Formats: sequence, C-alpha cells, structure tokens
Amino acid sequence: MALQHDVATDEEIVQYCLRSNPARDVISEFEGGLSVVKISESAVVKCGFGVTQLEAQNQQQAYELLDPTIIRIPRVHRFFTYNLAGYIIMEYIEGQLLSSVEDPTFCLRAMVHVLKYFEHLEGAKPGPFHGGEAQGQLWLDESIAPATISDIEDYYNNRQLRFSTKLKLKGYPLIFSHLDIAPRNIIVLKDGALCLIDWASAGFYPRLFERCALRLNIRRKGDWNDQLLDLLDVLDEDEALQAQLIEKAYFLGQKFIYRPNKRLKPPPGMRAPKKKDRIAAKKAMRKIRLPLE
Repeated sequence: MALQHDVATDEEIVQYCLRSNPARDVISEFEGGLSVVKISESAVVKCGFGVTQLEAQNQQQAYELLDPTIIRIPRVHRFFTYNLAGYIIMEYIEGQLLSSVEDPTFCLRAMVHVLKYFEHLEGAKPGPFHGGEAQGQLWLDESIAPATISDIEDYYNNRQLRFSTKLKLKGYPLIFSHLDIAPRNIIVLKDGALCLIDWASAGFYPRLFERCALRLNIRRKGDWNDQLLDLLDVLDEDEALQAQLIEKAYFLGQKFIYRPNKRLKPPPGMRAPKKKDRIAAKKAMRKIRLPLE
C-alpha cells in the first residue's frame, strides 16, 4: 500500500519501512545499515542509524540554492527520528545510479561544470549550511562544530598535524561543497540530467576540501573519481600543499586516535596523583608477577 507523505503519520512511515514488511518497495539497502524505500510515486524515505536532521537540512539548503538546470537535488519534505533512527522523507527522482551505468564517464564534463558552479557560491562561516557539527570522512576521531576557519586549522594542527607542517586555510574562500561526490551518489535521469544525493558531509569549505574528498574516494587508478580530478583546474602551489596536509591527516587518522593535549580534571572528591606517587606506582607495577595458569 502506497503512503501519501503529506498525510501519513511518522508511525505509519516507520511501519512501512520495516525490513519485516514484505510489501515495501526497496530502492537500495545495506545489511544492518541504511535503507531507501519508495513509499509512493512521488516520495522515498531514507532511514537508519546515522541519518540525521543535519543531512536533511543540508539537502534542503542545496535544493533551494542550486540551479536545477545544472544539477538536480531531491526536495526534502520532512525529517523525524524514531528509536534512534533518522527518517528523511524526500522527493522521488526517477533514474539510474551512475555506479550501475555501463560507461559512467559520459557525465564527467557535466560534473566538472557542476563543481565550477559550486565555486561561485560562497558562505561566510565554515561547516554545514545551517551550522552544527561537521560530518564525513575528513573528520575522523572527534566531532567539530567550526565557527571560524581557525577552528578547522586547530582541529588538524592539534591532532594529526601536531608534529608536522601546520595547516593554513585563512584567506581561502568558503565555497559550496558536497564532500562525497562519487558515482554511488549521482542519479542519471532519463533525459541525461544529473541528480546529486547524500548531503550528510556538505557545507562551506575551501575548495581544496572537495578535491581531497574526491581523491579519498578513488578506489583504483583511472577510476571515475580519478578521471574527474584530472579534468578539474590544477590547484595552485599553496592550495596543493594544504590539500596534501589534509590527506596526510586523514591517513594518519586511519591508524591512530588523536586527542588535543588537554589535562583531564579528576572526578569530584578526588585529586590527581603527585609525580612522585605516579613514579612509585609504576615501579610497583613492574614487580607484580601474574601466576602461571
């Protein structure tokens, strides 16, 4: 039974999208993860853990800002949460995922045009379009809600780049960025137009962030993302250096957990041990011998 998104209750939508419902119309689904379910001829639901209001807000902002003759964005109808899972009810865009197209390279030039168009849309503050915590693969071990570009510099320079060349982003325009462009997030419409989905990571950032995200999505040499990068304008020398630092921080973050060098306060009623006490404790621990089994 199809649901009308504008009159269906949250409970009705949740019940329809349950994996135990044999009647649901699944567009895509990951085992134990996200689902995209068509609930009518005009609406789909993206649901699961990790689907957030911030993503819904980013997507709606993209829908309102971007020229649909250049790139289509599904309109967001509403968002709600149920038992910790998020539900985005959005416009259904009929088409085929670029990742399933036999030759996805046909749209590379069109995507170059889209990214150049993005560079003309600037924001005053970094981060998600409506503020809040930055999301996505570039933020590895701890969330950040940047208020200034200095917050982003400090995020990396106090963690992965603490003993490296420091990231310097001041002076770069904050441009409209998607930060997860890949064939899996592009729908090809019947008329050849393109639709961009999955806006969880989006926001206003220096353009080198989009380049870094594209590079990190490369799975093999010469793949779609690799070819797209080759068609884009070459970054100037300083931009290229900053991009290399972001990528270095990413790969270091895959191996290690970083935290700012902050002294933790002891719980109420307790005091931090003095240095001589810590040394004595370490010596005592060395003398301990565990019994053999």
